[in-house]
Amino acid sequence: KKTKTPPVRLTLTETMSALEKAGSAQTRKTYARHGAVEPMFGVSFATLKTLQKRIGVDHELALALWNSGNFDALNLAVKIADPAKMSVSDLDRWAGWSLVGAMALVDEDTPDAWFEKRLAEIERSIQKSPNAEREAMLHALIAIGCRSTALRKSVTATAKRIGKVVIDHGDTSCKTPEVAPTLEKTWARATSKGFASPAAQERARESMRTRC
Repeated sequence: KKTKTPPVRLTLTETMSALEKAGSAQTRKTYARHGAVEPMFGVSFATLKTLQKRIGVDHELALALWNSGNFDALNLAVKIADPAKMSVSDLDRWAGWSLVGAMALVDEDTPDAWFEKRLAEIERSIQKSPNAEREAMLHALIAIGCRSTALRKSVTATAKRIGKVVIDHGDTSCKTPEVAPTLEKTWARATSKGFASPAAQERARESMRTRC
């Protein structure tokens, strides 16, 4: 049998150098239109995926990349981190509401009651939160509604009480999704393919942190 060669460990300096060489002005402009801020090199997600495959899982490097504050380094850090080694404080610092949305789709063990509590938090604070956090909350709200039929009903009711959510997408053509219509389309697509829920469909796919 051939022994699989482990990935060559890159240092932080080597990784940042690779990111810098892979960056482009056009990609920086694109990211900036979507709200990304400097410092950043403008590395495409295709290149990030290539680097992720080259590095594999390297939690120490992931933490160092995150601490650099560079936009491209942050994106790569999420892809190479070891979930089992993440501390509670790191999870809060790295992901916040984006993590809640991901959990709603892929974590089968957390009870629905936990997500019901997150709905109450979103309803209380979404309209008075900063723009980026407001957007993350809205996407988490939709993801929770994709978890189960019961949570879909709860999310629909919550969204109705919240009302219209206004998000500034900068100089882009992005539009703010409406919760109920988005859930209707997502559930129809998943069930038409034989899945019990959109979350079940997501769990059947490649990990969201490495597929793009």
